[in-house]
Amino acid sequence: MTKRIVTSVPTEHAPIGEPISDLESSSKLDDVVIVDKMNNYYDVCVKESNLYLLLDMYGKEHVSIYRGNMCDEAFMQQVSEETRPGWVCHMTARAGVRPLIQDLFVYIHSNIKGTTWLMELSHQYGI
Repeated sequence: MTKRIVTSVPTEHAPIGEPISDLESSSKLDDVVIVDKMNNYYDVCVKESNLYLLLDMYGKEHVSIYRGNMCDEAFMQQVSEETRPGWVCHMTARAGVRPLIQDLFVYIHSNIKGTTWLMELSHQYGI
């Protein structure tokens, strides 16, 4: 069974697309590993509710949830080591335009460093 890492939690504004969250439509059921920092730009209660919905629908044997920062190299190394993903669907981006104007470097850190680190992990693990 292939595991895949999805690097964001669905919200009402940024749902995980049908091919990712609709595990039953696949003839081969893949396990999904979700990594999210769970910041409060979007309602954390909605994110948590969506995670519980996915767990209820597909079970803990098919959905793993890791709460943490994808820019944290040790954390992501641990996730990769524990889950051994077959592929990565990187859907994470720091949300919000107005806050970006106030603190551009937070967005550079999240979006560019995080993406670069995921690419490096993919290389290290042969994804």
